Amino acid sequence: VRSFAALSLGRLKAAAAFEPLVAMLAENADRDVYLRHAGMMGLLGCASPEQIAALKSHASASVRLMSVVALRRLASPALADFLTDSDPRVSDEAIRAISEAPVPAARPALNAMLDAYAGATAPRPLPPMIARRLIHCAFRTGGKENAARLVTVAAGKALELDQRLEALRLLLQWAKPAPVDQCLGKWDPLPDRDLAEIVPTLEAGLPALLAADEALLGPTLLLVEQLKLSHQNFSQESLLRIVRSAEVAGPARATALDLWLAGKPQDTDSILLALANDPSDEVASAALTALAKNDPVKALGGASASLVSSSASRRQGAWKVIASIPGAESADLIVRGLQKLISPEPDASTEIELLAAATGRKEPAVIAALAAYQKSLNPADPLAAALPALEGGDAVRGEQLFRTHGTAQCLRCHKAGEGGHDLGGDAGPNLAGVALRNPDRRYLLESLIAPGAKVAAGYGIVSLTLKSGQTIGGTLNEETADHFVVTAGPDVWSVKKSDIQSATPAISAMPPMGALLTPAETRDIVAFLATLTKAPKNKSKPPQPKPFQPSK
Repeated sequence: VRSFAALSLGRLKAAAAFEPLVAMLAENADRDVYLRHAGMMGLLGCASPEQIAALKSHASASVRLMSVVALRRLASPALADFLTDSDPRVSDEAIRAISEAPVPAARPALNAMLDAYAGATAPRPLPPMIARRLIHCAFRTGGKENAARLVTVAAGKALELDQRLEALRLLLQWAKPAPVDQCLGKWDPLPDRDLAEIVPTLEAGLPALLAADEALLGPTLLLVEQLKLSHQNFSQESLLRIVRSAEVAGPARATALDLWLAGKPQDTDSILLALANDPSDEVASAALTALAKNDPVKALGGASASLVSSSASRRQGAWKVIASIPGAESADLIVRGLQKLISPEPDASTEIELLAAATGRKEPAVIAALAAYQKSLNPADPLAAALPALEGGDAVRGEQLFRTHGTAQCLRCHKAGEGGHDLGGDAGPNLAGVALRNPDRRYLLESLIAPGAKVAAGYGIVSLTLKSGQTIGGTLNEETADHFVVTAGPDVWSVKKSDIQSATPAISAMPPMGALLTPAETRDIVAFLATLTKAPKNKSKPPQPKPFQPSK
């Protein structure tokens, strides 16, 4: 009764109800979510935006929280006044409102919140998705000031490492932002931006980034390389020292090698030859790639030797190098590689790179070997063209893609953690334990390429037509030998198969990832999914279905 009364007062725009509605929200203290919603809707109808904004100083956090929700519906700039609320729930809700509604007029205040996280300590710990909203808001707003914020936040220690790495990743996209808001998953294209505007800002921040965690060294060097930043902060000697340091991660050393070579040093071949045998796959591949430009014969010898390495990553890099070297010797290696693919013992881990090396070659022997490989594929297998992505992936890269891919947006629909508060959405199943439930990599690949082939229980949409003429449409929770369990609106029904005239196949809402991911990205995500062998904890029990009684 109180809920309907509050809603009615809002519709009647009863100004006198303002104080009673505020008192009701305070007294309810978030206990009854329906009453809380009704109180908020009442405020929207009977109060002015100024009255609602003035509640920022109300003693009740419940009142302040509903004020934020109401102001979100009004897209009010007054939301900025709630960003520094003493209750994290209120502040976080204001952050969500400004970034999601969106409220452009309040974004400067939201961006300024990052200033408090530029040092070594944080005013308060931010939930990962809240920190992500702050970072992405600054990126999407643009301008020198916000670029500087991303640099200082990345160099500081107040946010978690994942968020600081995300700030650097976004800086790489500054000039040509992805058309999708990568935080919210919405199509929201931004215009191209002039990188020259922020180059001085980035170059000024390099010393702090280089002095930060070792994990930031690789992305920082990548930033320098890809955005063509000045090398004045790096001497050739310091770059070569990074390249030769076994204490630095391989990707960072490989990037340092590229930067060192960009300085056009003398007598590089002897150094590159030595690095071609480096324990790091990334360094060895980068060295061979560079050597192929100077001395293809030596590079081909090194790449040929790498093809028998126990490391799949090194063999993959070798095929990339071989692909760049013309001539009969490299063509012969490719032909032998293709022939091995259709042998009883193929090197499945390097199939993507080998096929890429063969594609576009003009040598008749390569063309014939590629045709023989393609003829060997099973035309009845819908996954035949995608099978090269089964083996050889990098699980670490796969997890990064799962969490950050701008187009696939895996995290929008899925979690992949064991706990109850993991990042990700609930539109798709929690992937924790997916490799425990089905360790077959082919199943994991199929779930990406043809998600409708086998739909996880509780996520497929079905329509049942009963013999009585009735229809039931909803989410298929379970199918047994004699019944379907379907969630239709608030109800969960158990429908006997003997009562059903026809049933549509379960349809997945997930798009085929083959159109959104490259083969190598697909391979990495399959490798990541194959590591998810721990089932989620405290899995909630599904509601008991009610027997559906068809009409007579």
